[in-house]
Amino acid sequence: MIGTNNKHSKIRDDIKTLKRDLYTIKDDLENISSNVLDESKETINEVKEKATKRVAVGMKRARNHVRERPLSTTIMAAGAGFLAATLLSRR
Repeated sequence: MIGTNNKHSKIRDDIKTLKRDLYTIKDDLENISSNVLDESKETINEVKEKATKRVAVGMKRARNHVRERPLSTTIMAAGAGFLAATLLSRR
């Protein structure tokens, strides 16, 4: 009987240890996923800022080009419109 009680006691201790370990793993996974989420948000914000700056630069260049060369811009726009109309009418 004494040996059986020791075995049961050992099993109970092992189960308690296992539960503690599982809770620790759960907490670690929550922390890791939170950190990954935070880093992802930072990366997305950085990419967004770079894209916004590039779009602003492109828009400024386009405006300057239109102001400096209105006739060539009009001809290019008309050509692009004609090309798009031709391609879309073939459907």
